[in-house]
Amino acid sequence: MENQKKNQWISPEEAYIYVGQQKLRRGYTTGSCAAAAAQAAARVLFGEEEPKTVELTVPKGLTLCIPVHSVQKYEGQAQASVCKDSGDDPDVTDHIEVVVSIQPNPTPGITIRGGQGVGRVTKPGLEMPVGEAAINKTPRRMIREQIELVQQEHPEWEGVGLLVTVSIP
Repeated sequence: MENQKKNQWISPEEAYIYVGQQKLRRGYTTGSCAAAAAQAAARVLFGEEEPKTVELTVPKGLTLCIPVHSVQKYEGQAQASVCKDSGDDPDVTDHIEVVVSIQPNPTPGITIRGGQGVGRVTKPGLEMPVGEAAINKTPRRMIREQIELVQQEHPEWEGVGLLVTVSIP
């Protein structure tokens, strides 16, 4: 049962990868966790029931069913979290909780910022400019796409500016 709660891929053949002769269970990235948490938070903010899982298609075209760890709604904002599962090739971020909060913002569009536990770019040479939250281009795009997906299902929220904060407490 514990394994069923972890890393649930839509199709069973996608759940594993072979490295040489070794069969390894796939995990998901910190960016995928942030995008899934953003989708869950948006759903709650826009008036839906608290999701237990969210479906997320990753840039490689695979679709995940990611368990939502927690969801909270406060006045004017919602927050959701996903606990990272690094699969059979774990890294230091395995089992961390990735938290995303979303609230309306007077600035148009979707503004993504880093909160507690998210580093800042300190030297040139990375995708993001110095001083910006260390959330790379692909995870930013995934977060934005998930929120826009939910906005399309709720026309009353289309065009509303949103402030998205990604934290790793």
